[in-house]
Parts: sequence; C-alpha cells; structure tokens
Amino acid sequence: GMFGIILNTLYWWVRPIVKWVLRRTTRLCELQRICYGEYKGTLRTSSVEFSLQHSRTPEIQKCVKYIDSKCEERTLSPDLIYYAVFAIVRIKQINTKAHK
Repeated sequence: GMFGIILNTLYWWVRPIVKWVLRRTTRLCELQRICYGEYKGTLRTSSVEFSLQHSRTPEIQKCVKYIDSKCEERTLSPDLIYYAVFAIVRIKQINTKAHK
C-alpha cells in the first residue's frame, strides 16, 4: 500500500547517501564490500547482480544491458566477461593489486 510506496521511495533516496558515506569511510566500493562481507554463493552473486543492475553509472548500466542481451542470445563469451570485469574495475577504481 501507501506505506510500501513511501518506504521504497525513501530507500532509493537514502541508498546513494549511505553508499557514499561507506565508500568514504571504508575506501571500498559497494561491490568490494559485498565480496568481502558475504560468503561465496547465491547471496553474494545476487547482491553483486543487484548492485550492478541498480548502478547509476551510465557505463555500468550500458555494460549490464549488453551482457544481459548476450545472455538472452546465448552468445556470452569469456572474452566479453573479462572485458566487463575490467571495465567495472576501472570505473569503480578498484586497485587489483591490493584487492584481487
């Protein structure tokens, strides 16, 4: 009902602020916090998916849509996955020497 709409709206306004504060205080992006905070498996994978799908970064949005289309076509290649990971690491400014 109305309470759900208000709660959902509040969540989408507060989420970027919380992410910004956490990025500044932990020096980790949301994807890194997920990978360090969740055990490998379904929960981690779905959290990473959620984070990427709800990114406000245009490059990441474009990348996710392209990968989704390749999955639907069943033409996703290892090279494309490597490129996508490399692009996200660059966009999120993840130091791959310190954070493998």
